[in-house]
Amino acid sequence: MGGHFGYIHFNSGSLNYSPAGTPVNGTFKIDMNSMRSTDHKDAAGNAKVDGMLRNPGFFNVAKYPESVMLVKQIISLDNATTFKVSGDLTMKGITNPIEFTATIKKDGKTITAKADIKIDRSKWNIDLQQKPNSWDMYSNIQNKLIADEISISLDLVFNE
Repeated sequence: MGGHFGYIHFNSGSLNYSPAGTPVNGTFKIDMNSMRSTDHKDAAGNAKVDGMLRNPGFFNVAKYPESVMLVKQIISLDNATTFKVSGDLTMKGITNPIEFTATIKKDGKTITAKADIKIDRSKWNIDLQQKPNSWDMYSNIQNKLIADEISISLDLVFNE
């Protein structure tokens, strides 16, 4: 049934390296208030989507203004820039493990990381209703029209 496009900023983050020069772990804090949709040509349309995504049923930004990704392990794959990243993502006070493949490159004092991630929104109670009710058939039907999978494209730049 479509989806939304937009961006979100990180408050802070760190990526730790081993003495051998390979990434090993890190922590990233996500500013949920910075979430902006880019679906519509007009600002009012995007603001409406932003409001919906910030509400208690979806990301509940008023109560949970920050999400955290704790990267527990980074394992090199076939080459020097492709890694399997695993850790815990906490959103809305709920922590679940995630794993994805990332391209991480270090060029002097600049590090870039790119990844395409998919998460299951139901694991973090990202829903149309703050507290889903089995008797609310309309909202249950609406919720079924929303894909459970959220696609995220990361494009990060770090400076030492």
